[in-house]
Amino acid sequence: MDTTGSPVHLSSPESLARWSWRPVCPTVADEVWTLAASIWWAASGQWPRDYRALAIDPSVFTESEPAKVLVRYGALLAHWPELEAVLRYVLEAPAESRPSALDLAQHLCALRV
Repeated sequence: MDTTGSPVHLSSPESLARWSWRPVCPTVADEVWTLAASIWWAASGQWPRDYRALAIDPSVFTESEPAKVLVRYGALLAHWPELEAVLRYVLEAPAESRPSALDLAQHLCALRV
């Protein structure tokens, strides 16, 4: 977990970059990224980063290793193209242009299930 209490796998790239073993106050953009990553995980059963493409086994990470790797690499998985498109928009957007949680909810509601 990072110092905010979130699993590192679900932490935004910006919060990981700010994190160096001291408390990090998450921004609204961090929280929206974590929401999208959590939905990705809930829908697919996979973390929203493609560790296999990086030849990394996340189960053998030490506590600080995931943050170092995730700051360097931001690979994402693709399972459900329509959902992926909505979540990828949030997960890849820079913090300053990341949509709000309401925007994310509206895009998710528009998906055909």
